[in-house]
Amino acid sequence: LAELVEEIVSDAPELEVLTNAQFGIICFRVHPAGMDDEDALNDLNERVNDRVNRSGFVLMSSTRLRGKLSLRLCIPGYRTREQDVREVLELVRQSAIEELRAQPRAAGSATQV
Repeated sequence: LAELVEEIVSDAPELEVLTNAQFGIICFRVHPAGMDDEDALNDLNERVNDRVNRSGFVLMSSTRLRGKLSLRLCIPGYRTREQDVREVLELVRQSAIEELRAQPRAAGSATQV
């Protein structure tokens, strides 16, 4: 299932794979088009992680990889289904949209998710 996450994240323009899936773990982040400031990306991903965890649907951890804050999804449970994985990624996307809407935008910003 971590490989499925990697495949889905690789195909999503607003998400970025930071490590390949291995041992049921995948590290990725939200990376909206036009947002390239690492501090802003780290802050956004930290807020997305908090929002996802507050949902109570899943507990997702984070880590830093080469200075980038990464969302770390670990899928050890044999009862986890493909649909569960897709729902987690949709929750990540929706959380990113909500965080970007709540964040004051710089004039002329073209950041979209």
